[in-house]
Amino acid sequence: MNLLTPVTSLCFNPTSEILGIASNTVDEAIRLVHIPSFTAFSNYPVFRRKTVHLPQCMDFSPNSGFFSVANDKGKALLYRYQTHASFTVRLKHYKDF
Repeated sequence: MNLLTPVTSLCFNPTSEILGIASNTVDEAIRLVHIPSFTAFSNYPVFRRKTVHLPQCMDFSPNSGFFSVANDKGKALLYRYQTHASFTVRLKHYKDF
């Protein structure tokens, strides 16, 4: 669950509640951390399904409704971001560009 490689990208969502951490040295090396509880969301990225590959950059939309990740394959992955009261995050793969 933890990243064991150097972090190459960081970004906060607009409310500074979620921190995105990524490394472009290993496939699928991306985590979202809930800052108030200092816990990583276990449901992102979806394991056993290689979609992110090597993350190059990432960001949240201005209202935190979407989370995007650009990878080494030239794709920009867009995820619909929803939070729940139990501090779980649901990221549904929305679209590839």
